[in-house]
Amino acid sequence: MLGLGLMLGSMGLDIFGNIMGGKEEERQAKWEAEQRLLQIRYIKDVAREKTHGLARESTFAKGSAMATVAKSGVKVGTGSANTLIGMIENTYAERMKEIGMETSYQVSSLTREAEELKRRGKKAKEASYWELGASLLGKSYTMGTSEGWWGAMA
Repeated sequence: MLGLGLMLGSMGLDIFGNIMGGKEEERQAKWEAEQRLLQIRYIKDVAREKTHGLARESTFAKGSAMATVAKSGVKVGTGSANTLIGMIENTYAERMKEIGMETSYQVSSLTREAEELKRRGKKAKEASYWELGASLLGKSYTMGTSEGWWGAMA
């Protein structure tokens, strides 16, 4: 009878260990995915700050250029003055576009990583339940044999 109790106890520990192992893997994967989402928020904040800084720089550069043009005696709003302002605007627009593209790439990459981590965690948990089911089926089969309950009671 003691053998049967030990066998059932170890089976319970196996079941508990399988389930807790799967849940722990899922919890760890969710935590890592949340870290990726925090990185995404940080990257977006940094990009937003960079673009705001560039917008301020652009405004300052255009104002400085207009002041220089006006001081030189050229009429503001004419050909060469407009060309200069257009060049400044294009330069800053290109830099902002680069920041946007870089940010978009980083965000999409981290989003894919976060989704994959969540999927992997869920699969680990499901695998622990499938392993549990297979283990229980295997044990129920052996319990009817001489190695199982009857063998333990002998």
